[in-house]
This record gives sequence, structure tokens and C-alpha cells, in this order.
Amino acid sequence: MNELTTKKYWEETWKGFKPRKIEKNYIFFDLLKKYLPTNSTMKCLEIGCAPGRFLVAFHKNFEYELNGIDMCGIEVTKKNLEFNGIKNYNLYETDFLKWQTKKKFDVVSSFGYIEHFKDPTSHLKKMIELVAKGGYLVVEIPSFRYINSVTRSLFSHDNGNWKKIHNLRIMDTEFWKNRCEEFGLKTVYLGHYKFFSYWHESKNKLARGLNIPLVGTSLVLNKITDALNLNIVLANKYSSPFIVLIAKKNS
Repeated sequence: MNELTTKKYWEETWKGFKPRKIEKNYIFFDLLKKYLPTNSTMKCLEIGCAPGRFLVAFHKNFEYELNGIDMCGIEVTKKNLEFNGIKNYNLYETDFLKWQTKKKFDVVSSFGYIEHFKDPTSHLKKMIELVAKGGYLVVEIPSFRYINSVTRSLFSHDNGNWKKIHNLRIMDTEFWKNRCEEFGLKTVYLGHYKFFSYWHESKNKLARGLNIPLVGTSLVLNKITDALNLNIVLANKYSSPFIVLIAKKNS
């Protein structure tokens, strides 16, 4: 089995999810706006699209036609899109590798998706196949190495489950540099994002309570770096929580 998570895991994740207002300056979009074109005729696809936050941000920043696919969570995605005033979209609830379409997309993206597989090759290949000629591939993954590995090991209180559901091997810019070369993609941007951030995913109330000081410190730090536009300037491989790839398909 290639999956590091299950459908049940994601159903539990999105259970009780409440729609929220997504601002134009949503996370990563200060970076994406530097490299992606704004064009209302362009088509965007997000793989692992639940709960729809990034689709909303794509619409608000680039006016793209929205397309999303996920194995579950499509209903909460619809609610989130419509809560943000978006009525036109195409959503598909199915396994990405089993999905068949003749469509090509100007931007194919995933945020926190591909690291949940032992071997991401088949998913990455299909993502690239769906990118139109001259289009863009956008991949964001967390970076749980170095300082972030230490903080999660010390404070997650989930018996190391965070390691079991993430492929730490691909949390490395060199890995993505090699994949771009392997698949003939032009690297537009490849690097870390944000200085530091810590978030807690456990539903255990005691664990969440123990994490309040660290999460609070992280939130304050992020507000400061956001306000001063330092998310890219201060990014580094030792403390940054994310890696972002933007690549172009020329043929």
C-alpha cells in the first residue's frame, strides 16, 4: 500500500469543518503572485482540494476557472467555496490515480498532498501529464526536518504518528530539483517558505492544551513576518515549515 493515510483519516479530519472567509493574501499567495499569470481564461486544478481554501485564494488572486479533486471532503469544499461567494466550479470526488479526463490545465497544484505517499512518483507523473503546454505545476509540502522535527517530536503528543503519515524523504529541495530535471520541467521557483511555524493536528484536548504556548508563539511570529513581508526573505531549510515548487512545462 502506497498511501500513508486512509480515507477514514481524512473523513475524520473534515468532520465538523466550518466554512471561513479566505482573504486574498492567504498563505503562499504572496509568493505565487510573483510567478503565476492572472487570466480569467486559465484553468486551475487542485489535487487534494478539501476543504477548498486554496481554490478560493486562486479565484480571488488570479480569476482562474476552478477545478478540484479529492477522495472525500467534497461537500465541505462546496460549502467553503459558496461561503466565499464562488458559484462556478468543478469538483470530483474520486481517487486521483483512477480519475480519467481529457482536460489539460494551465495550473496544476497540490498543497500538503503528495507527502502522504511512500512513493509519490505515480502521482507526480499524472500531475505533470495534466499540465497544459506552457502551464505551471505548483507543489507545496511541509518541511518536518531539522528544528521542525525536534518540535514535533517533543510537543506533538501523538506517539510519533506525524512521522508515520508523512514521507520525510521528499521534504528536501534537492529531491524536487532532481524531479524537475527528470521530467523536463523548468524550475521557476524552488525554496522554503516562512521563517517558523508550528501547528497541532491532534484532537486530544490535553495534547492541544499543552501546545498552546508554542502555537501561540508561532502565531505571533507569523503575524510579524507576514506584516513585514519576510516570509521569503527569512526562509531557510533549518526552521522553515514549508517547501514550495513552481515549475513550468514547456512541451
